[in-house]
Amino acid sequence: MTVSENRLSRRSLLKRAALAAAAIGLGGGIVVGRRAENRETGLGYLPGFNDDFLDYSVSSFAAATMTKVRACGGRCVRTGVDWSRVQPDGPDSYDWSAFARLRSEAQQAAVEVLPVISGCPEWAGPVRTAGRRTGTGSPYPPDYFRTCSPAHDGDFGRFADSVIRYFDESVDPDGPPTISAVEITNEPNTWTFGAVPAARISELANAASRQVAESQSAGNYSGPMRVVSGGLAPVSALEPGNPAGYPARQSWQEYLAELVGTAPPEFDVGFHSYELSKPPPGTLTTPEDNPPQPYARAVEFAIWQASQIVGLIDQALEITDQDIWLTETGASSASTWSQDIFSPGYRLAHGQEIQAEVLSGVANALKATTRCRAMLVHRLFSDELAEPPPSESSDSPYYQYGVYDSINGRPKLAVEALAQTWA
Repeated sequence: MTVSENRLSRRSLLKRAALAAAAIGLGGGIVVGRRAENRETGLGYLPGFNDDFLDYSVSSFAAATMTKVRACGGRCVRTGVDWSRVQPDGPDSYDWSAFARLRSEAQQAAVEVLPVISGCPEWAGPVRTAGRRTGTGSPYPPDYFRTCSPAHDGDFGRFADSVIRYFDESVDPDGPPTISAVEITNEPNTWTFGAVPAARISELANAASRQVAESQSAGNYSGPMRVVSGGLAPVSALEPGNPAGYPARQSWQEYLAELVGTAPPEFDVGFHSYELSKPPPGTLTTPEDNPPQPYARAVEFAIWQASQIVGLIDQALEITDQDIWLTETGASSASTWSQDIFSPGYRLAHGQEIQAEVLSGVANALKATTRCRAMLVHRLFSDELAEPPPSESSDSPYYQYGVYDSINGRPKLAVEALAQTWA
C-alpha cells in the first residue's frame, strides 16, 4: 500500500468492539444539537466517509467522488492536514494550495470536511513520543506523527483555528455547513500512529479548544465549531515482552479514561469501532445449505458484527461524559471473518449483503445512541483509487472495505442501504 503523507488510510490491526445493531434496539433518544444534526435529513449525527479524499480531489474522478458520497447519504469527508506542510516556514506563513480543490469540490457538493491535524513543523519543536514499528516500505514519513513542544501549544491552537477558518471561507450563510469540527491526530493510542500519551493529546486538544472558543466568541465562524480528540483505535492492552513482540500499550479503555481525566475536558472524543474477530462457537446456528433461507447464516453474522461495533461505542460513552465522534467504522464485503465461518462460495454470494446489513445496522443503532455526533465509514472506495485492481488479497481482513467496487467503481449493496438509513 502506498499512502501519501496526508492520507488517513488505515490498515493497522484492530481488535474488538461491542453492542447492538438496530435490530437489537438501544434505549435513549436521538441526540440533536449544534451542527452535528444533518440539516437535510434530521439525523442526530453527521454521516460520511473516511478515505483518501485529498488525493481523490486532484484525480480524474474528483467530481464523481463527491457525487458518490452524496449518493450514500453522506454529508462529510474526513481528510488529513499536515501542519508541517501548511506552515513549514513559521507561524505567520500559510500554504493551503494542496487543499484548494478539495475545499472547492466539497463546497460545490454541499459536503462538510472533517480535517484531521497531524505532524509538526521544525520551528514548533517537534517531539517524537516513541519509536514506531515502520517496517519495510512504510507509507508514512518518519516525522508524520510528531507533536509539538508544549512551548508551542499556543501555536498549535492557532493553527487548529486557521484550519477551521480555511474550510469555513466563502460559505453561503443560508446553505449547509462546510465544516463543524477539527480532529486532533489519528489513532494516537497506537504505535502505528505515534503512540502519543493520552495526557499530551488532552493538552493539544484543550489548546485547540481554547483558541476555537475565542474565535467562536468573536464571531469568526459561520456556525458552532467543535474540537475532537484523535479517533482512538479499539485495541487491547499489551504487556512488555508479549509473545507477538509488539511494544507494550494501554487498552483503549485505559487510554480514554486518562484522556478525559477527572475534570471534564473542553473537547469531544474521537473513536474508531471495528470488529475483525470471528463469533464465538455457537453464535451462528444456521447452516449455509438452507434452501428456505439461504441468507440466514449471513444475517446471523451481520447482526453479531454490528452488535460488536456498536457495543464499543457504548463502552466509550460509559467511560466519558463527552460527546463521541465515530470518525471511523466499517465492514468488508468479502472478508473480515475467518474462512472457517463461511465457504468461499458463500462469502462471494453474500458478502455485499453482509456489509450492507452491518453498516445499516450500525447507522440505525446510532440514531438512538445518545451523544454520538458522527458516523464516518471507512472507506468509500475499496482501494487507493476509484477503480483499481484490489491490492489486498481476498484473505486479508482489510479487503473490500469500500462501498463502491474496486474493479469497476459500481455501487455495492451498502450504497443503497446507507442512503435509506441516512435519509
